[in-house]
Amino acid sequence: MLLDPQNPIVRASLKRVQERLNTVKFDEYRSKGNDFLKQKKFPDAMEFYDRCLRITRKATTLDNVAIYVNKIACLLSLEKYN
Repeated sequence: MLLDPQNPIVRASLKRVQERLNTVKFDEYRSKGNDFLKQKKFPDAMEFYDRCLRITRKATTLDNVAIYVNKIACLLSLEKYN
């Protein structure tokens, strides 16, 4: 990419690598958020759910819907405990 930033093959490869990295990060963050939710550590869970949503902010998928639902569960639980 540094040698030939306009090369379409390099650009396509870079895009595929970035998408794969985002998928791996999303899965990792979702797993950590779910673990914190199960432990009733709601602020920590929300942080990881926010990280998931930052990665996929332009995509509307069932995975994102699940993240939003879990985040709402955290918010409702925090209000209950406050």
